[in-house]
Amino acid sequence: MDSTNNNLRRQTNWYVITGGLGSGKTTNVNLLKARGYKTTIEHARHYIDTQCVTEKTVEEVRKNQKKIQSGVLDIIWLIGACIIGINNSTLKS
Repeated sequence: MDSTNNNLRRQTNWYVITGGLGSGKTTNVNLLKARGYKTTIEHARHYIDTQCVTEKTVEEVRKNQKKIQSGVLDIIWLIGACIIGINNSTLKS
């Protein structure tokens, strides 16, 4: 790993909750939030919702899986960078 990547690596206490449709991910996140844990949005759902604002249907958005994955990763990266205090000049270097 080069020194640039070492500068971006930070210790976090993040947990990722994954699971199939209807497996209780949102319910568990909502319970954690109610107990005072910091939580964030479901990024894939947020990305699809933002695409639907531009008058696309969910079916149209879902047709391009690579674009969804890229868009979701962009959202996650930006939110993560904000949480750990990385600014735009650091992201671009």
